[in-house]
Amino acid sequence: MNQLTNAQIHHVIVLPWQEASSVASSANNWTAIPTQAIASAATSNVSAWNDRQKGSCEMTPRPTHILRHEHRVIEQAMRALEGMCLKLRTGDNVPVESLVQMLDFIRNFADRFHHTREEDYLFPALELTDLAEGGAIVFLREEHQLERELLAELDMAIQEYRFAGADAVPRLTGVADQFCKHLIGHMQKEDSLLFRLTEEMLEDAEKIALMHNLSTESEAFGQTLIQKYERLAAELENDWAF
Repeated sequence: MNQLTNAQIHHVIVLPWQEASSVASSANNWTAIPTQAIASAATSNVSAWNDRQKGSCEMTPRPTHILRHEHRVIEQAMRALEGMCLKLRTGDNVPVESLVQMLDFIRNFADRFHHTREEDYLFPALELTDLAEGGAIVFLREEHQLERELLAELDMAIQEYRFAGADAVPRLTGVADQFCKHLIGHMQKEDSLLFRLTEEMLEDAEKIALMHNLSTESEAFGQTLIQKYERLAAELENDWAF
């Protein structure tokens, strides 16, 4: 399978990430990384490169399908979190129990299950390819760490809301909005660029190994627990999303 050269890595990966980072930095808000900048610049570049490759990947393993599915589940919860924030801002009550359920979902499904598997298996696999030269994996690892810091802030904000009620709403909704925008933007960048490059740059044997590792970790986490959190995300979305 053809590999991207360092020059192609720079054009396809580094430039879109730098453009996005520059906008976010100038706004002094790293949660505002523009997904459209990635979709318009990076994805079009990847598509152009893909169009030049020979052969079909229709029969090859697709390990990113597993991760994409988890993104869709996480997005359900994020839509619910957005709805909770809207309710709170309009003076409606959101039970602490619902916020605690949201926190539990994010901490255990989004971070401990999904992000950890990316960090343990997807990122290391890509770090053995030319993709490591572009700095994209370092960037994504840093985003995961930022999400954990925001999650800790969200936890504290929910505890404040538990005891202070309406007085704690501005801080809670501010932190929740920041977390939600960051996580959604992060997943969209992975969907539109990283996962596509994964399918192109890994050999079939590497994809099979990645699928095996992801599946093994899913079994270790527990199918019952996975189904529990998938149901919870759907219930939260049904109760709170607009």
